[in-house]
Amino acid sequence: MVLLVVVDVFLRHTMQAAIPGGIAFSQIILAIVVFFALGQAQAKKEHIRVEIFVDKLLPSKKIRRYLDLVVYLVAIIFFAIIFWESIEAFKVSYNIKEYYGGAQIRVPIYPARGALLVGCVIIIGQFIKDSIQLFTKNKE
Repeated sequence: MVLLVVVDVFLRHTMQAAIPGGIAFSQIILAIVVFFALGQAQAKKEHIRVEIFVDKLLPSKKIRRYLDLVVYLVAIIFFAIIFWESIEAFKVSYNIKEYYGGAQIRVPIYPARGALLVGCVIIIGQFIKDSIQLFTKNKE
């Protein structure tokens, strides 16, 4: 994706020409990368978290565990809603072969919509796994 953007910018500024559909392709690739990376970021616990609240105001590990469970359950519900609402959008986009308008070439949108569905399933699965691990690992 970075290579596509760099070459596109280089061509725009040196030859006054661009890669046909370069911006549209980079938007689709960005969406796919972001949605596929959600579950991996959760697995590595790399999402943003307000540690000062958790560490300073909740010294008990048991309370922290329950707070994490509440956060995981809210996240599961949130991503389940996104998943549910995106199913129809993906079906319509795929059936009509939706593509970006204005590009010199037809860049389909439905791969990004499909990536949203897959990414939601991956992160929901990771949140369920993390929720189970909260109470099955050794109590501290």
